[in-house]
Amino acid sequence: MKKFKAGASRPIAIMVRTRLAPSRKEIADLLRHSPELARKVDIQQMLAEADVRSASVVSHCPEVRAWLTTNNILHDDAQIEALAKGTDYSVAILSISAPVITTSGDRATFYADDAYGPLAGGTMAVRYRRDVEGRWLYDGESLLSYS
Repeated sequence: MKKFKAGASRPIAIMVRTRLAPSRKEIADLLRHSPELARKVDIQQMLAEADVRSASVVSHCPEVRAWLTTNNILHDDAQIEALAKGTDYSVAILSISAPVITTSGDRATFYADDAYGPLAGGTMAVRYRRDVEGRWLYDGESLLSYS
């Protein structure tokens, strides 16, 4: 969120609701149509991500809510949707899925979706890794879609 805020050219808003990770049904459909992917992706990780796709970081994390409030960042979905009209939104909107941590506890992935207008944004898979001192460090992201 801090990175998004720093890079946005306008005020930002953070959505509470999220459904960015694929559902279990979407994963099953994908594997049914492309079974070779089962050897190329971490299916257990994808299923874990599907299980928390509706979990809201804003709702579940008091530190996130406090940061949003302290920084006067809008995080009310109804108000955000009212601002997200027309061809250019008055706020840059970010949605973040709950993170999923690997069973080894050293890596985490979450999805982030940013939008500046109805056809201006993208969805990324964002990765973090834990260092030897237990701190989470940014480890890169993969662009999944954009418009």
